Amino acid sequence: MVGSHLGHDCRVGDGCTLINGALVAGHVVLHDHCILSGHSAVQQRVRIGRLAMIGGLGSTTKDIPPFLLHQGYNCTSHLNLVGLRRAGFPAVTINALREAFRILFKEGRTLNSALDRIEADLGTVAEVNEFVGFIRESTLGINPARGSERKHRTY
Repeated sequence: MVGSHLGHDCRVGDGCTLINGALVAGHVVLHDHCILSGHSAVQQRVRIGRLAMIGGLGSTTKDIPPFLLHQGYNCTSHLNLVGLRRAGFPAVTINALREAFRILFKEGRTLNSALDRIEADLGTVAEVNEFVGFIRESTLGINPARGSERKHRTY
């Protein structure tokens, strides 16, 4: 955590990891077991979900939902598969989260339509409900996925 900074009024969950040079502005919420890699930056009032990860030199001005890997500037990459496996998530849960990711970012649906479909198809998985609930509660929006058909849309 050499040279890392947590701004005023931040809330940090259990087991969060801030690598050297991570910068977190004020009023940010870091949920349990999220990882901010070296020299990453988080704008004020952003929420980083459980087991989400920002890759080295990455930055965000929007919320990052649980279980996602964020790389670069405001760009979701994919699921944090390594983090999910290390945390002991079963294959059934990981596959449900993969499907939720695909529906949200790859089908070209509007945000609400995608979330409704995810709830209808995968709503029996607690982690999927956590993922959807986090996005629905977002006031800043979420970042698009790299290669997404909707990459130029604002969520």
